[in-house]
Order: sequence, then structure tokens, then C-alpha cells
Amino acid sequence: MPENEVTKVEGVVEKPKQSFKNHALVERLPLPKGDLEYDVPLFSKLLFVKNYEVVDTLSMGKHKIYEWSSRIKESDPETEFYMMFRINLKPRFLRETETKQKITYYDQLYAVNFKFSIKYNYSFECTDYMKLLKIVTKYKDTYTFKEMYEFIQTEINANLQSFISEQLPKRDISIVEFNTYTKDLSAEFIRYINTEVLFDFGLTVNDFNFMQLNFDEDPTFAVIKFTLFEKADMKLREYTYNDKAKYEIVKDLRTKNKVKLVKGEAE
Repeated sequence: MPENEVTKVEGVVEKPKQSFKNHALVERLPLPKGDLEYDVPLFSKLLFVKNYEVVDTLSMGKHKIYEWSSRIKESDPETEFYMMFRINLKPRFLRETETKQKITYYDQLYAVNFKFSIKYNYSFECTDYMKLLKIVTKYKDTYTFKEMYEFIQTEINANLQSFISEQLPKRDISIVEFNTYTKDLSAEFIRYINTEVLFDFGLTVNDFNFMQLNFDEDPTFAVIKFTLFEKADMKLREYTYNDKAKYEIVKDLRTKNKVKLVKGEAE
């Protein structure tokens, strides 16, 4: 738990202040007593908890919480249990990562198993601190941002395969074409992870981006990749497979005529 701070300015002892851990998303504080002053920073809230329920909150500013101290003194310790927390609601920066374990996906369009890792970035924020606190207070006194990033990353990785297995057949696209649809799939995954996984924790992934799928290359993948590149190139040039077939015939004829011409000259 944080230590109380007492600072000196030109020989004058200032009133004690409660210090906070900057790296903590949620931290438990000692219960208020005496003249302790709470200088609550921007994006933070102080939460007064009774029997695992939030009963009062304080936002940014300087506070002395005599009322909370009085409630504790007058309470029945056998039936009333009090705690005090600070929660940091500041939105976090984007964190970039790649799945360590390879994902195996059976592509119905090509009837082939593909193995790949996924590179992505994400950030999160606490959107319902009461939900988060009810879960946190039962397990640990303090959760750092690093620990929460790791928790969310674990949940994201655990749900990537089910998300891909659901979305790609619905969109009728191959996994090899995934990198072409990252923007739409990223937006859909934000809705998916927030609704299906993180809602009960009071957390929200506020930014998420699929960056790239990195495939384990084998001969089958190389053939499919070449075919898709050719398909994309033909689409850009408005060039059809019928056009390609005609071109191949003409090219073949020209090659044969050129060979005949060369032979005739040689003779």
C-alpha cells in the first residue's frame, strides 16, 4: 500500500498527503484518518467501499474526508467492512504485439489448413469502474496497467480463432485474403471483444487494429498466394480470365511463328 507523505518547505512541515502509484490502474489505500489530505489527480477517482459495494466517490481536487472517517468509527466491525481505492481512468496508449502461439485455421474455400500468427495493436480504458472494482477487490489490492494489458491481451488471443472462424465464412473470403480486409475486421472485433468478453469487467477496448497475418509458408500456400496476387492484379486492370486465355493463345501462336521464322532463316 502507498505510504503517506510529509514534505518540508523552508522549515515548515506541510500537512500529510496520501501518495499514489502512477503505474497502478487500481490501488487500495489505507482507510482515512486524522488530517490526511487527498490530492486526487486528473482522470482519477477515490472510491469508498462498504462490503464490496461503492458507497461514495471523489473526483479530481484536494479533499479531506472526515465524513468517511466518521462512518468507519461509527460502524459495526462485525457486519461492516470498509475499503478505500483509487482508480485511474486515463485512456491508455496503443500496445503492439503478436500472438506467440500459431493459430491453425481450416480454409473452406481452399480446403487447406493454414498456420499463422497475428500482429495487432490495441488500447483500453475503464468505462465502468464499479464493475471493475467489484471484481478486483475480491482478488488483489493493486492492479497495474501492465497487468491489465496482459489480462486483456490474453482474452484477445483466446478469442481470435473463434472470431476468424465465424467472420470469414460469413464474408465468403479466404484467410489468405485477410490482410485485405483488416480495417473492417478490426472494427468488428472491437464490437465482438467488448460485448462478448470485457463487458462484465467494466473495461473497453477503445482501439484495435489487425496489422498483419504472418503465414507459415509451404508449397501449397505459395501456389495459393500467387493465384491471389494474379487475381488482384487482373481486378485492378479490369482483366478477365477469358482475356487471359485469349492472350495465352495469341502468345503461343506468336511464339510458334517466331520459331518457324527463325528456322526458315536458318535454312
